[in-house]
Amino acid sequence: MICRIYFMAAAVSCATPAAAQSLAWEAGYLLDGRVVFQGEGPVEQDGDAALRFWRPVQFGDPAKPVAGRMDCEVSAASATYSDFAFDLDARYASEKDQRERRRLSDDFTLRDYAENKRRLDVVGHRFEPRHEHYVLSLVAERVGDTLYDIRMNCIFVHGGGEGDPNYQQYVLRHTAISLVPPIPEPAPEAQS
Repeated sequence: MICRIYFMAAAVSCATPAAAQSLAWEAGYLLDGRVVFQGEGPVEQDGDAALRFWRPVQFGDPAKPVAGRMDCEVSAASATYSDFAFDLDARYASEKDQRERRRLSDDFTLRDYAENKRRLDVVGHRFEPRHEHYVLSLVAERVGDTLYDIRMNCIFVHGGGEGDPNYQQYVLRHTAISLVPPIPEPAPEAQS
């Protein structure tokens, strides 16, 4: 058994590596339930359009694990569809100066683009005010004339010795975002 101290919760947990990574899935609802966020760990609602999620994670060699945590903030908005809002690369480029002022160093981007849904993940790090890694996920989904804009920023906090983990895989493994289709209005009954 491997004993780990979760410094974020000041609790001690003794478990095998596989069990140490497993938590119950919880859901949070944004925009009147249209956008559903699920996280493997505690989800805290922060109003109708935002929520927070965190979970302990284990980095490094399983024989010498490094304790850490994954903190995510998720927000969503809806608006009338526009080509610019659906162009995640242009939106990301428009924020470049602001990201550099915040001393964010984007290492690489990953794209998953389909006809009506796009996801851009930006993976990076910063050293000040503390050493941390992050995955910024921009998701845009078009439903008719409406565009749903979802932004998730996950920060990974850990000590040294974490190796070179694939942070995006932690996000994909422990979170899910989906859009609930609208319930159609019942058809008016035929007049007899």
